[in-house]
Amino acid sequence: MQFIESCVIARRGSRVQSSAFFAAFRAWSRDHSGPEWSNKRLTMEMERRGYERFTSNVVWWVGIELTADAKAFAHGSKR
Repeated sequence: MQFIESCVIARRGSRVQSSAFFAAFRAWSRDHSGPEWSNKRLTMEMERRGYERFTSNVVWWVGIELTADAKAFAHGSKR
């Protein structure tokens, strides 16, 4: 998936809140004419690729970092 290749780096000990991850994905998708997936669909794709998540008051994706946040894509600074 292009979003993962462009915007996600594996980093042991890191984590990204699921809602922030989904917001970044949606902004990136709009900016790059990408897929319009639901959060559930994105979660299924991430898990299919072997990424893990855990819940601790909120849901986290573990072992990853975003290279840019949703605001960067929403304002067109990441192309």
